[in-house]
Amino acid sequence: MPISNNLLIFFVSILILILLSPCPSATRSEAEALLKWKNSLHNPTNHSLLSSWNLLPSYNSTSPSTNSSQSNCCQWIGIVCNEFGSVTEINLSSSNLKGTLRYFNFSSFPNLLSLDLYNNSLYGSIPSQISNLSRLITSLDLGYNQFSGNIPPEVGMLVSLEDGPIPTSIGNLSKLSVLNLYENNIVGSIPREVGQLKSLTILRLYTNHLTGSIPISIGNLSKLFELDLSENNNTGSIPQEVGQLNSLVVLQLFTNHLSGPIPVSIGNLSKLSNLGLNGNNIVGSIPRELFELDLSENNITGSIPQEVGQLNSLIVLQLFTNHLSGPIPVSIGNLSKLSNLTLFENNIVGSIPQEVGQLKSLTILRLYTNHLTGSIPLSIGNLSKLSDFDLSENNIVGSIPREVGQLKSLIVLQLYQNYLSGSIPASIGNLKSLTTLKLFINKITGPIPVEMNNLTNLEKFQIGSNFISGNLPENICRGGRLTWFQASYNNLTGSIPKSLRNCSTLFRVHLQVNQLTGNISEDFGIYSNLVYISLSNKSLLVELLEIGGNVLNLLA
Repeated sequence: MPISNNLLIFFVSILILILLSPCPSATRSEAEALLKWKNSLHNPTNHSLLSSWNLLPSYNSTSPSTNSSQSNCCQWIGIVCNEFGSVTEINLSSSNLKGTLRYFNFSSFPNLLSLDLYNNSLYGSIPSQISNLSRLITSLDLGYNQFSGNIPPEVGMLVSLEDGPIPTSIGNLSKLSVLNLYENNIVGSIPREVGQLKSLTILRLYTNHLTGSIPISIGNLSKLFELDLSENNNTGSIPQEVGQLNSLVVLQLFTNHLSGPIPVSIGNLSKLSNLGLNGNNIVGSIPRELFELDLSENNITGSIPQEVGQLNSLIVLQLFTNHLSGPIPVSIGNLSKLSNLTLFENNIVGSIPQEVGQLKSLTILRLYTNHLTGSIPLSIGNLSKLSDFDLSENNIVGSIPREVGQLKSLIVLQLYQNYLSGSIPASIGNLKSLTTLKLFINKITGPIPVEMNNLTNLEKFQIGSNFISGNLPENICRGGRLTWFQASYNNLTGSIPKSLRNCSTLFRVHLQVNQLTGNISEDFGIYSNLVYISLSNKSLLVELLEIGGNVLNLLA
């Protein structure tokens, strides 16, 4: 039967009304809820990102809008709708929003699947009304904000949640795989119910104010491959149950108040490649079972085990500021991927093993403030990538090997306060990237090599309290970057280099107790940055020196 003209007109009219409607009636409350929350934020009218969050006046009138593209709430920035025009996603991460969730009506979004407010400036408490979110929601990210107070237990009612922050009552979240609530102001302890989240793969709670001990139920999370509780106030010991996390790759517990020994069970974590325990009160010996780790700034005793050489994937080994004793194990030469070896501020004895020269990937070698003896191994010249080499404050003897000149990437060389003898090798002039050279308080003899003039990037040159003789390098400030020049308490002779007249970057100068000659007022120029100068010597003509418009009395 043919459709009558009147019926056809009726259907066409209905279709036109639907197509021109600015926002489906089913989403009217959603749009109004979003606008109410927007208006509660700080300076909402000036927020460029939310400028699209507006409805034309016709939205609330009886006549349809003729410009639905501007009124459609589904076209607002950060809003995603389904085919029926209902909001399914609110994505406002890193949007510079400032305010609270007090006026966010969670119950107005029956079809919401994802709420992402990560990395904003939202503060205050997380409302208990969060339980009114759709039971369909699978992703909730409130991380990297400024929320405070306790996590409401009502979060545990979001039974479909697959990605979100840790709640107090979380036993019902059987599908949860990721918990992110880091960098907030969350207080309280980690609930033992966390052990019921058998699907959890990532747990990040770092940089909060969490207290209490790590629950032993954490050992139930067999799928967990990242656990980060760093920068909190957790106390107690690391539970042995951590050793049951066979999938764990990353374990970061640094900067807490943890105490007690490192559990031997950590040696069971065969996949562990990133371990940070520094900044705690951990005591005892390093378990031989450990893989890659950062145990700096603790109270660890005992020696570094030979088994450390079995950690073939090790890139960073930081054990500084502890009470370690014994020698550096020769097996350390097996760590071919190691780039950072920092063992400073311990009680390590013995000589530096020749095997250190096998660490071809090493960029940082800091062994200062220990009780190391013996000479600097010649194999050190093999470390072509080394940029920071510090052996200061030890008992190193012998001369500085000329092989040091092969370290073309070296930026910092600090060998001060040892018992080094012999002369400064001319090969040091090859270190064109060197900015810091500190050799003071040793027994170095001989002249300063003229090749030192090649170090045009040198900023700090300190060779005081040695037995160095001869003249100062004529072009010691050739690069115009020298800020700290210290050569006091030596046997230097001759005049002060004329090049220092143009060295306007000088900050501190120590040349006292030498046999230098000349007229200071002629040798030095105008130094606007100079704050200290000591040139006292009977052979020098000591006068008042004008510096930066001021008058500085040379220390005599």
